[in-house]
Amino acid sequence: MGFLTNKTAIITGAGRAVLSDGRCGSIGYGIATAYAKEGANLVITGRNTQKLDAAKEELERLYGIHVLTVQADVNAGADNAAVVENVVQQAVDTFGDIHVLINNAQAFAKALTDEGFRLVSGGTDNHLILIDLQNMNITGKELEKRLDEVYITANKNAIPNDPQSPFVTSGLRVGTPAVTTRGFKEEDMVKVAHFIKLAATDFENKADEIRAGVTELCSKYPIYE
Repeated sequence: MGFLTNKTAIITGAGRAVLSDGRCGSIGYGIATAYAKEGANLVITGRNTQKLDAAKEELERLYGIHVLTVQADVNAGADNAAVVENVVQQAVDTFGDIHVLINNAQAFAKALTDEGFRLVSGGTDNHLILIDLQNMNITGKELEKRLDEVYITANKNAIPNDPQSPFVTSGLRVGTPAVTTRGFKEEDMVKVAHFIKLAATDFENKADEIRAGVTELCSKYPIYE
């Protein structure tokens, strides 16, 4: 019996994607598995019904839990709130109560956009986000370095038609699996987006403030009790 037995978690984007070598390629599915191991019933969403059905079958077989699949394109678009509301309603109708909603990537994408960042493809439908930094007048290499100094891990990444070399780049790749697994909620992702904006635009004056903010967030969700 896991510590989440009889609890219910909604994990968006958890369809089971399989890579050519047989490994699971869906980060959302990996997060769903972590909850399933602790006994949580799951509500998983995705666009591909075949992947959802495969995920449901495997999770129920391996962990003896109940899984509800909902075909839904949960992304960073303007109608995201309505889509999530529909998913939550279906979950409540099935399980009665919802204890966890993992929708961090979409919240993060929206928060970054609100901070003025341009996202490649306009948003995300998984747990990775690629930021086009050209309007911020900073390279991916430089922002990666600054973020590392304030305890935020991200990676420089080339963008389509990138004018910079692959060793410098005009993009930054960020993701949510680590912080989601740690326990971060959607409101925390808004703060992280703001810290990234400060690092990009006012690092000299705000570095200490960012470090303090990151430390406070991490203290809320300790890895070990």
